[in-house]
Amino acid sequence: MARVAIIGSCITRDIWPILEEPTPELLYFSRTSLPSLVAPPVEGLEPIADQPGGVISRSQRTSVLADLQKTALQAIAEFAPTHIILDFIDERYDLLQAGDSVFTHSWDLKESGYLAQPWAAGARRIPRTSEAARALWRAAAPAFVEALRRHGLMGATIILHEGEWARSYRDLEGRTRELPDALQIWDGLPASLAEHNALLAETQARIDSLIHGLVRVKADPSMLVADEAHRWGLSPFHYIPDYYRDVLRQLKAVGVTPP
Repeated sequence: MARVAIIGSCITRDIWPILEEPTPELLYFSRTSLPSLVAPPVEGLEPIADQPGGVISRSQRTSVLADLQKTALQAIAEFAPTHIILDFIDERYDLLQAGDSVFTHSWDLKESGYLAQPWAAGARRIPRTSEAARALWRAAAPAFVEALRRHGLMGATIILHEGEWARSYRDLEGRTRELPDALQIWDGLPASLAEHNALLAETQARIDSLIHGLVRVKADPSMLVADEAHRWGLSPFHYIPDYYRDVLRQLKAVGVTPP
């Protein structure tokens, strides 16, 4: 029976509900980054209680808190997964540094209320495509692999869901249209599709060089098409159903199956 831990974005997590397939036993940590995962916890943080009906959901708040407190890897070790899936689409977010800690400047964090706490007053933003962020990632990658060893997780099957931002999308009438290079991470935060695809290629190649036996799954390029009818709306990483079917086929081939 597969016990699956996902570190990264909702792209992989969404496969099963989008395809209405039974979901394996799953533990999921999103809105994080390798530099954040291996950094020390934020000092002076006061956890914020769930707020029913708030801007962000309970699961989003849980992910934000895990990213700030650095609890994900210990929780995954306690979960004892048979498979760990790395999904680097969430590496699109800028980083923030406060004291000795680095964490992910996600929309969820922005809306969570944590940045209004005193510890965040001097936080410094590190743009994701900057050389400073790239250097942090290059240094964090071997530290992350060592952390997996330290937590006894290298015996799991480690899978890289090799992602890429789509360059085209299918509109509501079924026509294929091109996506512009100039996009937004969220309103008011611009991003270049080409720059982020180059960043993904760099990070994915780096982790592949560090983990012996890493399993790589990647949708056929013909299926790398965004979907205007996607449940989460149009985005270069919200894909047509065939994308998810192709990735799921590959995951099943390496034992990622429901109980």
